[in-house]
Amino acid sequence: MNRPEVKRQDALAAIRFLSRPAQSVVVKELRAAYRRFQGDGDLVGLLAAVLNLGARYASGGEAARKPTRRLEREDLQLICFDHLCS
Repeated sequence: MNRPEVKRQDALAAIRFLSRPAQSVVVKELRAAYRRFQGDGDLVGLLAAVLNLGARYASGGEAARKPTRRLEREDLQLICFDHLCS
């Protein structure tokens, strides 16, 4: 937050996102972004990657925005499995 190219609001949003538990896919993408940062030192790029991850995964991503259809009795099918022993 002490760097002039970093906006304070963006840094705080990134810190809030990073302080929560993350799914493994988020951790993998975050590690890849950090490796890129270690190579090129682009702090703004790292911050943008973290904010992008926060936008995609903080609220559950696209799956949370899609309304789910209620499961009805007619949707269920009875499936029977026989186990044969010799």
